[in-house]
This record gives sequence, structure tokens and C-alpha cells, in this order.
Amino acid sequence: MRQAFLDELPEDADVVWRELVECGEELEVYNHLVAQAKGAGPIPKSSESLRESANT
Repeated sequence: MRQAFLDELPEDADVVWRELVECGEELEVYNHLVAQAKGAGPIPKSSESLRESANT
């Protein structure tokens, strides 16, 4: 099952993500994703604010 998932990953997939999945470290994958989400910043309140931030 894990290999089938890895085979579907794009070539440019995050190296850390790929390594964690290969090792089967589900908790570490989760922690990695949470850290990425926190680093992404707040969710825009509207599509207008999203367009404004994309234009800056």
C-alpha cells in the first residue's frame, strides 16, 4: 500500500515528505504537515483578500 502511494507522488514532491512516507513514520508525517500549515500563515477571510495578497 505504501509503495503504491509513493508511486503516485509527483517527481517534485517535498523530499522530507517522501522520506517520511517511505519510512512509515505516520506521526512524523502528521507533525511535518502541521508545521507546514502553521508556517503558511492565516487563512484569508475572503477571496478578495486572497487576490490582494497574490498581487503584492
